[in-house]
Amino acid sequence: MVRFSIISEEEYQRMSPLLADLTKNAKLGVCKDIISQIKKIIKSKNNPPPQKLRSLKLLNACMMVGNVNFLMFTQKKIMSRLGVLASYKKELALELRAESLFGKESSSSFENRSASIEFINTLLEYIKLWAGEFGKAPDKSDSVFYITYIKLKDSGVRFPIKQVQKIPVVKEEKKVPIVKKVSGFDAVENVLKLYEENTDESLAQDYLQMLRAQKVHVESALQDAMNINNTEEVDYLLTLMDRITSALDNTGQRVQRKSESNKSISDSPIRHHQSTSSYTSNNSERPSSQQFDLFELNLAPQGNSERASLPQNLRPATFATQPINFNPIEGGSKMFPTQTSNSMFPSQISSNMFPTQTNKNMFPPSQTSDNMFPSSSNMFPTHPIKRPSIGSSMLPQAKIQEQDSNNQALAVIILENSQLKEALDFSKEQLKERDSLIQNLKQCNQVLSSQIESLNEQLAKAQKKVAKCKEHKELLGNALNQIEKLENEVKQAQASKQVIINKKEESKADLFFGIDSGPSASKNPEKRLENQNPLDFDLDFILSPRSKKNSEPQASSNFPNLFDSPSQIEVSSQIIIPTNELPYRMGNCMEMGMLLDTETLQIGFRVQRQSFDIFCYIFIGNKLIEPITEIITELNDVSMEAMPMMMQPLKTTEEIGQNSQATRMIKAQFVDVTGKVPKMSIKIRWKAVQSIVLKLPLTIARFIEARQELPTSIWMEWKKMVFEEDTCVINLAPFSNLVEMCSFLILGGAFRIYSTQELEDLSPTQILGAGQLSDSLVMFMVNIVQGGNQANFAIRCKNLPLRNAIAPIIKGQIISI
Repeated sequence: MVRFSIISEEEYQRMSPLLADLTKNAKLGVCKDIISQIKKIIKSKNNPPPQKLRSLKLLNACMMVGNVNFLMFTQKKIMSRLGVLASYKKELALELRAESLFGKESSSSFENRSASIEFINTLLEYIKLWAGEFGKAPDKSDSVFYITYIKLKDSGVRFPIKQVQKIPVVKEEKKVPIVKKVSGFDAVENVLKLYEENTDESLAQDYLQMLRAQKVHVESALQDAMNINNTEEVDYLLTLMDRITSALDNTGQRVQRKSESNKSISDSPIRHHQSTSSYTSNNSERPSSQQFDLFELNLAPQGNSERASLPQNLRPATFATQPINFNPIEGGSKMFPTQTSNSMFPSQISSNMFPTQTNKNMFPPSQTSDNMFPSSSNMFPTHPIKRPSIGSSMLPQAKIQEQDSNNQALAVIILENSQLKEALDFSKEQLKERDSLIQNLKQCNQVLSSQIESLNEQLAKAQKKVAKCKEHKELLGNALNQIEKLENEVKQAQASKQVIINKKEESKADLFFGIDSGPSASKNPEKRLENQNPLDFDLDFILSPRSKKNSEPQASSNFPNLFDSPSQIEVSSQIIIPTNELPYRMGNCMEMGMLLDTETLQIGFRVQRQSFDIFCYIFIGNKLIEPITEIITELNDVSMEAMPMMMQPLKTTEEIGQNSQATRMIKAQFVDVTGKVPKMSIKIRWKAVQSIVLKLPLTIARFIEARQELPTSIWMEWKKMVFEEDTCVINLAPFSNLVEMCSFLILGGAFRIYSTQELEDLSPTQILGAGQLSDSLVMFMVNIVQGGNQANFAIRCKNLPLRNAIAPIIKGQIISI
């Protein structure tokens, strides 16, 4: 209703009295709804200033009815917002303040600007009015209305001098629209219809009492219809409320019309004429000029006057409002009141109704007839029971009047009985509904009690589980403490060993691996190399498994085996592990390592980082008697735009012939990650063996430090990061290519790799890698399935953006091989 009432000025004039009347006896829920809607309208940007102004006026109209609930909720919910609007740009003039009161909408049109000015002016007047009207709270303390007024006044807000008077609730007569009836209110419409067609004042009072009782039910139904936004029911109930309100307000007008009718009857002059009938003897002494009313006649015979009047209490006390009196002059009521305010004898013709005569008998005895008095059908327009003329017989007329009064009393009693019967039936239905609701509540209570019992049982079980979990947690904490102690002890032992290893490494050659100074004539190349023409060998072919005889001496080397653990470095007699084994190819090479070691030659590398530049040194050592005549290095698979490189030799061809070894340096500046794995092509020429071409993988993006921790600690970290995992299935080339993939991932020193040799929990087909970047641990696992054609790849990292950035690089390199 609040939203409907602010749409236009006509709707406001029609709906505001109804809302004010509804607020008069409304409960807290209705008051909250009205105030909340008004507050939303004032704060909303979708409502223009005229609608905000009408909502403010509606709030004042509802406050003036004096509902305590409405006033208390108003000062809690909306006064703070109104105080902010009242103090908006208080230092400016009223017109300037209103131009931006509601933003750009306030000055978008002339109507909005006028409404904004009127809004702020009216608001200041209302705040001053409310401070005077509702200055004290129910507990005799200062109300929020008064406090807000004082604060605004002290802050410098200027209030209008003229106070706003209470806005009267104007009710407008309106046509009843044709709306859909709501079921259950047919009885109210019947009572209204009977009240509108009724002419008896006592019955009218009974009808009014019924309407007062039904008004509460109509208001409740109207509130329910407003809550569900049923427009048809709201229109119908509003129309019905208007009819009830108008009927209750017109009670005084009916009494006024009744008194005017009685006065007109008493002022109507009728001259008395004697008749030859026997009853005229008692009234013979009345002068001819004396005025009398028809109801002053003593219509009953002497000795039987008590039968001519009815009992004083004709009906039960519940509905009896006024007793029936047959004397309209003394009692002030009529038996059959008319529907209009005109009297029975109009005053404008009372003096000229009959001509006056000088004789005492206006009509001679011979002229006395039934036309002496007007008939009952003309005197009473409400159609009472037709009875014979008064002049024919007096005794039957008294009996007829008594019978009429008895009939009226009987009709009233029948109506009351029917109403009582309806009330009794309604009470029985209410009792049945109450019994059914009680049974439903009992059933619901039983269900709830059973559910509560089951929940209690589950809670007891959960508490037991929690207790067990706490015990397990304590045990696990103790175990973790023991593990940390052991790890610290192992780290200390490793640190002491590392010092010894560093001292040994300082005495090694600068190239980090031993190459015989002179060519060994006793060593011959493999048969497959001697009998081949210049061919393009791939790394997979060179690193393929080959059988070694136990009697053949192994090639001696003086460089540290960087693919093994530090404990293996201390061993004086080192054993070369077959180069195609997966754990060996995934070895931790760190900053330097060996790419190839055969009976023909050795190839090693060293990586050095300077800012964004990477320097990769390739070392080639000759093991044959015949010296190397030429070495050519190329990088054909590298995109020059994404990864520019510069290659230059550190030693000339003459030095190769003299020292049997050569060095090449590759300088690369990492710009972007290419889709292909860069492979370095090395072409070596001898005199006897014309040429050998090798394609070796080269990792130039070294951005992660290898984890230097114990395998047990790495395994614990891997299990802890189970919730930060990203898994996928990738297609692989044959198993040998996977070996190549693992080699170039690690040859750059990116990750430290663990296999089943270091961790017993791993299977032979699983490899675990760990690396550190930006204080974040990055771990991945490769599990080869289906004979080496596919692999399950999982990467874990607590830093989600880092994990998402590294995972595509590793997977891209795996797939590109």
